[in-house]
Amino acid sequence: MQNNNTKGMQLKRAVKSQSYLRLGISGPAGAGKTWTALEVASRLVPDARIAVLDTELGSASKYADHFTFDVIELDHYRPQGVLDFLHLCEREGYHVAIIDSVSPFWNGPGGFLEMVDDEVARQKASRQSGRGDSFTAWKPVDAAYAKWVIDILASRVHVIFTLRAKMAYEQSKDGNGKAQVVKLGLAPVFRDTFPYELDVMLEMDQDHVGVVTKTRVHGLDDNVHRKPGAVFTQRLVDWLSSGPPPRAPLTTPPPAGDEGQPAGEPSASTGTARAKASSAAKATTSAAPETWADLEDGFRGALAGLQPPVTVEDLEAWRQAAGLPAVRTLRAEGLRALFADLRDGACPYWDWQHDRPDPRWTKEEARYKAAVEGLGLTMEAVQAWFRATDGKGAHQVGTDRRKALLDLVTARKAEGKDPLPPAARQGAAAK
Repeated sequence: MQNNNTKGMQLKRAVKSQSYLRLGISGPAGAGKTWTALEVASRLVPDARIAVLDTELGSASKYADHFTFDVIELDHYRPQGVLDFLHLCEREGYHVAIIDSVSPFWNGPGGFLEMVDDEVARQKASRQSGRGDSFTAWKPVDAAYAKWVIDILASRVHVIFTLRAKMAYEQSKDGNGKAQVVKLGLAPVFRDTFPYELDVMLEMDQDHVGVVTKTRVHGLDDNVHRKPGAVFTQRLVDWLSSGPPPRAPLTTPPPAGDEGQPAGEPSASTGTARAKASSAAKATTSAAPETWADLEDGFRGALAGLQPPVTVEDLEAWRQAAGLPAVRTLRAEGLRALFADLRDGACPYWDWQHDRPDPRWTKEEARYKAAVEGLGLTMEAVQAWFRATDGKGAHQVGTDRRKALLDLVTARKAEGKDPLPPAARQGAAAK
C-alpha cells in the first residue's frame, strides 16, 4: 500500500521526560479535597510558590494558617478564567496552580453547560422558525472544550484540580433478567472524559481516605492513602523529575489584555500553526458525509447535558431490547431526532410493569424514581404497592397519586415505621 502523506514524518525513540503534574482530587463535601491539594502542592517543590483559584466562596483561605499561598476568587465560572489564571501563574513564576474546584466551570453560571444553553438561545433568535437544537449547539462548545484542555495540558506549571462528587447510577439486570438500578458510587462532577487528561486521579471519601483510580505513575495504581501527604507526594516527585527537561509548550501565554476572551476563540498568540492545521482539516472534511466518528463526541456531550443524563451505552441497550437500530448506525438527522425525543421527555427508562424498555417514561417520572430511591425504596417495591392498591403501575397513575405515596413514606419513616404499610406489602405479595 502506497501513501504519499508521510512526507516529513519521522519516528524516534520514545523518552520519558520530566513533566508538570496534572492531578485531580474528587470527593464529597468534607472529604478533604482542598487540604489535600494544598498538602501535595506544598511538598511538590521546595519553597513552592502556590496560587489557588478559589470558586468555593473563600473556603481555601480558611487553611491559610497552615499553608502559604496566594489566592484569586473569581466572580464568574467562564472556562477562559482557568486559562487566564494559569497564564498569570506562568508569568508570575508560581510553581503550583490549584483550581478549587473546577466543577463550577462545567455546570455553574457561565460554565460549559450554560454555553450550550446560550448557543441554543442564539439559534432561536437567529432562525425564522424560532427553534434551537441542543445537539448541534454542542459543536462549538466541544471545540471550546478541546482547546481548553489542550491549553491546560500545555501549561508550564503543576496543576491540581479538585472536583465535587455526586452519586452515579446505572440500570442493569439481575440474575433473573429483571431491571435494577445499581449505585456505581461517587463520580466527579465534570465531563466524564476529563480524568483521561490527567496524570493521576485521586478519589477521596469522608474519612479522608484517597484511592488512586487512574494514574500514569508506575506502581501507584489502586494505592490507598489515608490523608495523602509526604509518601504520596514523593511518589509523584520521583516520577515527575525523572528524565530530561520537559519539551517546549504547545502554546504561549496571551499578552496582557487578552484576559476575558471567550473560550473557543483563539487569541493571536495561540499557536498559529494549530489554527492553520485546523482550517486545513475543515477544508478537507467539510464535503465528507458525517459519520458516527464525526458525531460521537457532540452527541455524547449533548446527552450529558440532559436532566437526568443519558449515556450512549444506555441508549444502545434500550434500543437493542426494543428492537430498534443501533445508535451508531444513525446519521446526523437521525441522531438529532433521537436527541429531540430525549430532550422532550421520552427518556429510555424501564417499563417496570411489563419488564421491558419503555420510551414513554417522562422526565417527571424519572425524577420520581430518583425520589423513591432517595427514601431508601426500590421501584419494584413501589410498583408492587401501586398494583396492590390501585391495580396500576406507577407510570399509569397520576402525578398527585405518586406524590401522595412519597408523602406517606416520608411520614411513616419520620415515625420510625415501615416506609410502606404492611397491609400494602401483603397485598403486593399476594398479587
